[in-house]
Formats: sequence, structure tokens, C-alpha cells
Amino acid sequence: HAEANNQIILRAQSLLDHMEYSMNVKPDPYTYSILLNAWCKQSRPGNEGPADEAEMLLRRRIEDIDIEKVYGDAEAHDLPEGNVEIWPNAKHYASVLKAHAQRRSAAGAKKAVALLSEMEQRHFDATIIADDNALRTKSG
Repeated sequence: HAEANNQIILRAQSLLDHMEYSMNVKPDPYTYSILLNAWCKQSRPGNEGPADEAEMLLRRRIEDIDIEKVYGDAEAHDLPEGNVEIWPNAKHYASVLKAHAQRRSAAGAKKAVALLSEMEQRHFDATIIADDNALRTKSG
């Protein structure tokens, strides 16, 4: 069942890649969030690939934002009217942290700690709280 879900998510990832790189269509923050959430929900012991896929998607978007900042691409930061979703935000980081934690492995723990450190370096004022196997963030 997990493998079938992974295949469906891989297909969605492929469509996102095609939109972005072949058609030069910039997906909106919701598209990224939905795909990230799908990857994160598949993470568990014995099915550790989805956490890595989620982190790669997060990092890909972080790199895009960093490049846009360097080159001053103001249009890249324009969001549709009424859209206050910023990608990535503390919730996106927390989702990937949770995915790594669900791996229940030393490798997953190391990746989660590294990502938390990066999150702090990027000036996210976030407190991660473990509650009933869920992560929530408080932004200050």
C-alpha cells in the first residue's frame, strides 16, 4: 500500500517538475504545500524515502527563494491577491522535521537536528512542540 502511494506521489512530483522546468509555469505555494504534505505523510520506519523527498522539495524551494533574493527578482515574490501563504514557512519545516522523526532511526534524527539548526539560522523564531506524535509551531 505504501509503495502504491509513493508511486502516485512520484507522479505528482513529476507533474510539478514538468510544470516548473519544461513549461516554465511557477506552481503556487499551495501546490508545493500539498506535495510536501503528501511526502511527509508517507514517512515511517521501513519507508524512509518519503522524508528525504520532502526535504529535497523543501530545499529546492529554499534555493529558489535564495536565488530570487540575490538577483532581486521582485516578480517572483508576488503572490495572487489575498494569498498570504509564504513558502516555505515554519509549518513546512515542522512537517519535514516530523517526517524525519517518524523514521525512528539515527539517520532520521540527524537529519531532523540538521534541519532544525538550519531553520534557526534562517531566523525562524519557532518552538517545536511534540504533542500526541504531532508537531506544531509557534511563530513569534
